[in-house]
Amino acid sequence: MATHWTRYLRHWELLGPPLRPHADVVEQVRALIGTDGSKCLLLGSTVEYAALGPTIISMDASFSMISALWRSADSSGVAIQSDWTNMPIGPRSIGHVLGDGSLNAVSTSVLTDVLREAARVLKPEGSLIARVFCRPATAESAGDIKRDVQLGQAGSFHALKWRVAMAALRDPTSSDIAVGAIRDAVVAQYPDRDALCRATGWSRAEVDTLDVYDGSSVVYNFPTEAAIFALLQRWFASVEIIRCGSYPLAERCPLLVARRPISSM
Repeated sequence: MATHWTRYLRHWELLGPPLRPHADVVEQVRALIGTDGSKCLLLGSTVEYAALGPTIISMDASFSMISALWRSADSSGVAIQSDWTNMPIGPRSIGHVLGDGSLNAVSTSVLTDVLREAARVLKPEGSLIARVFCRPATAESAGDIKRDVQLGQAGSFHALKWRVAMAALRDPTSSDIAVGAIRDAVVAQYPDRDALCRATGWSRAEVDTLDVYDGSSVVYNFPTEAAIFALLQRWFASVEIIRCGSYPLAERCPLLVARRPISSM
């Protein structure tokens, strides 16, 4: 049976911002890394980050993602198949830990373990640089989203998908949502895909990428900025929010830069 990520790969070229990083984001990350040659650990197989240089180590639990994406990116960096909650990397050995949506791709309970491991492997002067999909503090309504679709202001199908997912999180105490529930919420609001395509100009193939989520057991989390900021402060001495890019939903996809891991962790 195909896994969630194997199915995801079949539609990779149809995915765009905000799911994949805009060029502006990649350049901002490049500037934050600097030119000192520090070793960088990338959580996932974000191919756009392969261009950041040979110091990038990609770590992904999915061999399919590594083999199909990272190896095809013509990267001189290294790829490791491993769990982010149990990294086969020595303490204080990494200059920067990078992520693009990586911190969203796990449940909140798993995220705590990922951040603890990131803090463990980072050098004392190191930093975690991650683009995070953050839901607004006050959930928008389905009506708000439909209005933007009707006005041609929804941006992209993938931006719409994230907005619907975030709006479905009505419980302020939980940021978790199963990807199957995201699909169900989008289908409930937009049952006629052809009509949605006519109204927006989106391709049916792009909209049909939603079906990757059908039957998947994967759980994502969409924290508020305040929630992820507070969580990072448990593991890092300082946290900064950087906004960059003008792609669809960029205002909800900040770069979070967490510096100086707390040594006692």
